[in-house]
Amino acid sequence: MKVLFFIGSLQSGGAERVAVRLSDGFADTLGWDTTLVTGDAIATDFYITEHAKRHSLGFDYSNSRSLREQLHRVRQVRRYIQAEKPDLVVFSSIDFALRGLFSTLGMRVPKIVCEHNNYFAVKSPRKRRIRNRLYPFADRIFLLTQRDIPNYPPQIQAKCRVVSNPLGVDGHYCEHTFNGRLLAIGRLTEQKAFHRMLHVMALLPDTFTLDIVGEGPLDAALKSTSEAMGLTHRVTFAGRISDVSRYYQEASLLLMTSLFEGLPMVIAEANAHAVPVVSYDCETGPREMIRDGETGFVIADDDADDMAAAIQGLANDPERYQRMRDAAYAAAEQYSLANTLTNWQSAVAELCDDNG
Repeated sequence: MKVLFFIGSLQSGGAERVAVRLSDGFADTLGWDTTLVTGDAIATDFYITEHAKRHSLGFDYSNSRSLREQLHRVRQVRRYIQAEKPDLVVFSSIDFALRGLFSTLGMRVPKIVCEHNNYFAVKSPRKRRIRNRLYPFADRIFLLTQRDIPNYPPQIQAKCRVVSNPLGVDGHYCEHTFNGRLLAIGRLTEQKAFHRMLHVMALLPDTFTLDIVGEGPLDAALKSTSEAMGLTHRVTFAGRISDVSRYYQEASLLLMTSLFEGLPMVIAEANAHAVPVVSYDCETGPREMIRDGETGFVIADDDADDMAAAIQGLANDPERYQRMRDAAYAAAEQYSLANTLTNWQSAVAELCDDNG
């Protein structure tokens, strides 16, 4: 099985980390001849493949908005696929999926689109219309939650399958009691809404601290908000970190205050380190991954008082906190790389059978 796995870049981000984990798993565990292909140069990679091959299409970003450059990228993708003659093409995330599906019109190669967010994460009505026109040309569309399937038009729903992403890091059970150290991981963007987390921190005693791991366009604004709220001695902005495992190992809880998600793997990664998660009930993700009251808490959206009370409650109840840690660790097994690769293997076998 020869596989080409396309994604825009391997710079920091959840989808990028998943692309590397899957590609390496395809090559190492399943024995598939796998090449991970990006538009960005290999020199920009933050995540590094160990077993999959790497190729860059070398997109020109100096004039990326021009129609000429966009059409050139389409031709680059098409020519590369024609030259490589793969048995399967995977397009990861919507931007490369749209370009890839347009590039392969009329080609008989089987195509899988991997979505990393929910349907409504695409805010542009124009992009939604383009997606609804092009996605029927995919052979399969892998979504992260069953709840997201009805959001797509009927002609696309028939091609949808739910295939979870794998853990981005290898976890292990970390022995410790509640230490008041809270953790948040993600890009500093409007979607993640870390400003709402700062409001929660303001309601907690000074014994609680928060590490925010990630970078993004709202870095300066969030730091300014933290300073204005008098939280600088309790909130640390760690920036982009290649090895997040040590943060999981030292954290008591992971917090999430996103406005929307797909299937946020930081929840499973935290659970794999026996770290429960307290999250707002945003559109898809937390409710699918957290058993409320058992592996963490799902809080009514933007209810900072309730979130702070849930955190404080666990700090005051060591026995319940320990039970929750054990349950969270057990729950992470379903997102192991081995389970995800088994699901992929079954889905690809079904696709091959359908295509004869």
